[in-house]
Amino acid sequence: GDLTAENPHFSKTLLFFIASLSGLILGAELALQGGVGLGETFGLSERIIAITIISAGTGLPELATSIAAAYRGQSDIAIANIIGSNIFNTLAIPGATVVWLPMAVNPSFLSVDFYIMSLTTLLIFLVFLSKNHLIRRAIGGLFFLGYLSYLLYLIAS
Repeated sequence: GDLTAENPHFSKTLLFFIASLSGLILGAELALQGGVGLGETFGLSERIIAITIISAGTGLPELATSIAAAYRGQSDIAIANIIGSNIFNTLAIPGATVVWLPMAVNPSFLSVDFYIMSLTTLLIFLVFLSKNHLIRRAIGGLFFLGYLSYLLYLIAS
């Protein structure tokens, strides 16, 4: 059947979806370009820019979507979005990139960054098993402190 006949608000919803998606993509791109420019201005290494600014810029759409889902009480969608996005960004994007453009892997990634990422992923999984909101908030604070410590380690090395 005709979608507009079944849902009279379909055109409005579609227009809102396209405008929101366009704004999200444009906003993430501008944040990414600005962040990289700031990082280069302050003399940060490509590794620090990639791990911090580019990661944050590419994660902004997922963050916005997850916040919107959590705000609407759809926490399962928010969690699935975050986990799915992280799996996709960790496995599919580098894999597809290397297929077309072979690149060398920085040895420090394999010796430090990979293990930190793997341990953090395991700890995040354990957080989801916890039903206590106070424990989740405390662990979230510890994750944030751990991230700040990791940034300091990156800057010092």
